[in-house]
Amino acid sequence: GLTLALLIVGGIAYMPVVVVATLVSRQLLPLVPIPPTAALTAALVVAVGYAGAAGILRHVLRFDRRLQHTRDVVMLIIAATIGAGFVALGFVTTYAAEGVISWADFRTAALQFWLGDAIGAVVFTPLLLVLLEKLRDGGLAVRRRNWFGILEIVAQWASIGGALALVFGFHHDRYSFQLFYFLFLPLVWIATRRGLGGASWAVFTIQAALIATLEFEEKSGERI
Repeated sequence: GLTLALLIVGGIAYMPVVVVATLVSRQLLPLVPIPPTAALTAALVVAVGYAGAAGILRHVLRFDRRLQHTRDVVMLIIAATIGAGFVALGFVTTYAAEGVISWADFRTAALQFWLGDAIGAVVFTPLLLVLLEKLRDGGLAVRRRNWFGILEIVAQWASIGGALALVFGFHHDRYSFQLFYFLFLPLVWIATRRGLGGASWAVFTIQAALIATLEFEEKSGERI
């Protein structure tokens, strides 16, 4: 998401930054040993793939990064999803060719990589673009609110916590996926009242909480 936002705002001039950042992340967070050639090729795949998506948005589709129209939000989601698909194919192909993963696992690895990157881009990129626009307009200054507005904000974020508690409070397999629909309730409420900016923050909060909770449960299961 940060990569796509950076390339949308700054253009292809920031491709070297993306390459370096990808190489550093693979060194700091290595899941498996990675040969230098595979790491460099994969980093180039990421940079070229998302630079292509950003370039199409900027120069072909006349994308407005202020996201003031539904058309721009839809184009961003589609471009992020398709771009993530191309990056996933190139990235996993590189790893399979270098023997990091087996070709038998290619389909599963590519699908997981695609879904992970697509979700990350859809969650983070709109939020980052909205924040950038707010910064440019000086809109991050603290504004005075009445008590009702403050209570509503507290209630909205508390509703996210309540929905997450409801989802993860049931450990029966029968309900494990069905209860995730409860997360849409606070999201719809916040989006209706706060617009794209509020919806972006809500999606980010939900995603971060899901990752943190699942990571905690996985580590708790390992300790047990």
